[in-house]
Amino acid sequence: MYFRNQVKVRHIIIFFIISMVIPGFVWGGKLVDRIVAVVNTEAITLSELNQEAAPFLNRIRKEVPDSRQESQIKQAKQEVLEKMIDQELIRQEAENEHISVSDEEVDTTLARIAESNNRTVEEIENELRSSGASLEDYRENIRLQILRSKLVGQKIRAKTVVTDEQIEDYYQKIYGNSYNKEGYHLLQFAAGWDSKGRHESREEARKYAEKMRRKIKNGANFSEITREHSDLPSASEGGDIGVFGKNELAPYMWQSIKELQPGELSPVIETGSGFQFFLLLGSKNGNVSQKAPLKMVRQSIREKLYRKSLEKRFENWTKELQEKAYIKKML
Repeated sequence: MYFRNQVKVRHIIIFFIISMVIPGFVWGGKLVDRIVAVVNTEAITLSELNQEAAPFLNRIRKEVPDSRQESQIKQAKQEVLEKMIDQELIRQEAENEHISVSDEEVDTTLARIAESNNRTVEEIENELRSSGASLEDYRENIRLQILRSKLVGQKIRAKTVVTDEQIEDYYQKIYGNSYNKEGYHLLQFAAGWDSKGRHESREEARKYAEKMRRKIKNGANFSEITREHSDLPSASEGGDIGVFGKNELAPYMWQSIKELQPGELSPVIETGSGFQFFLLLGSKNGNVSQKAPLKMVRQSIREKLYRKSLEKRFENWTKELQEKAYIKKML
């Protein structure tokens, strides 16, 4: 996360004029940082942009062929700058609304992140350093995320409602007879170790997968558990990996689910991605469809629709902030 410039407006204007005339200008024989964007009365400098973009730029330099590096780096910087502008708008709006985040709140969130990933804060710091970032940057990013959450709560969350009718309509369309192909609709959970996940050993990952399966079997929400604890990319979707035909399923997946009825969990199995288990949401064979009971998936559907509506409202709100703001980009 970049550090906000604390200069007064008149200093920004002077700096802005000089940097427009001589990008990366020299003052007293030394190269002086230049402004790459102005957001209302605040400036974003090139050094701040480079610091924020460092992990992405390092990856590009390592993985992208030399002939494509220049264009990839330029694109990455543009994307990071857009993100920084949005973050600055959010910070300014929070300041206008007298919303703040204490160091204690950041400490608590950082400790929770470390715990949920079976890491210590020191281990996170070492991992950040190896990627070109720092713990201080990471803490600032956490602070902004908390600010965003508070703003969303105040401006958007209370206005976002998911009705029973919306849930039932979604259920009929997605979990009902509207499957457009034969197959099996699956949710997936995985616990990995070493490079495959957050656990230190194979046995630790196995025990963790078994523990999460027991929680779900005892009534915990599959999507909620998966979003927070699964080690696969599908975690961001609550473990929903879609509908698969029998021939599209890996052999281990088919063996795990072939005897399941909709709403049932598979046993935990070991795969190349760690220890996994599945929930069968529904299936279609010929003209016959089966689906998990609405009561089992109601909360999952509510969360999915709520999150989608919240994201859309936040996107629209951010656009409104942009339209009202003075934004000048000079990258």
